[in-house]
Amino acid sequence: MTPEDRFQKAISLFIEQNERVANEINQLSPQVAEQLGISFDEYKKAHAGRLFGEYAASVGLDVFMLAFELTATSQTELHELKSKHYRSLAEMLGMSWEEYIVHNPHLAGY
Repeated sequence: MTPEDRFQKAISLFIEQNERVANEINQLSPQVAEQLGISFDEYKKAHAGRLFGEYAASVGLDVFMLAFELTATSQTELHELKSKHYRSLAEMLGMSWEEYIVHNPHLAGY
């Protein structure tokens, strides 16, 4: 599953599991989307993404971690997803994994 596919699946699951969110999205106005110059589907997708991000922040997670938690099919897969994510962050920062761990000791188990 690509990261984008995983993120979209997580948002879909989030909506399915949260009646308030589903109701809010179902009550969106096509006229607002038209005023914004975007399609109604784009408007609903953007709104769902915003609600997903707000929820993630409210429970102390970033959107990637919430997406991983919602879509992983096992604890092993969840651990692997987190490990890949953290290691890619270290790489993007130009750090070795060992150097990254020095700055983020809570990640030593990954």
